[in-house]
Amino acid sequence: MRDRLQTTDRMQHWNIAINTTCVLCNEELESVCHLFFGCWFSGQIWRKLIEGLMQDDFITDWNVLKVLQSNPRLNPTKTFIFRYALQATMHTVWTERNARRHGEQPKDIGCLVRFVDKTMRLRLLLVKGMGQQYLDEALITWFGIQESNGEAG
Repeated sequence: MRDRLQTTDRMQHWNIAINTTCVLCNEELESVCHLFFGCWFSGQIWRKLIEGLMQDDFITDWNVLKVLQSNPRLNPTKTFIFRYALQATMHTVWTERNARRHGEQPKDIGCLVRFVDKTMRLRLLLVKGMGQQYLDEALITWFGIQESNGEAG
């Protein structure tokens, strides 16, 4: 959130010979704004996970997402889901980016969506029943969103 990730646009300042092309899409300069979620690859992951929650307000613009996560316009249940989904998706995209930069076998969008979905389900199961009604509703809401996206499983 503080733009401190060592994306290749930043690393280029001390190593001019570095390849600055995004390893996820192989098309554009890698920057925080591109990686989260301007890149078509990471944008599709975000879309499959969260479009059902955001509906007409769905966005992939990093600067707008930063504002939304700190000042949401959603009810408490959807705010919790949005914030945790953003965190889990960013972590997953960053991990995949690093894996590819270090020569590991790339994972496809579907695999990464399923991983974030499982992460979300486990987190929501953990917080279910912690006394706040919106947390009890969060798992049901998440299942409904994923089912409508065709990603339930």
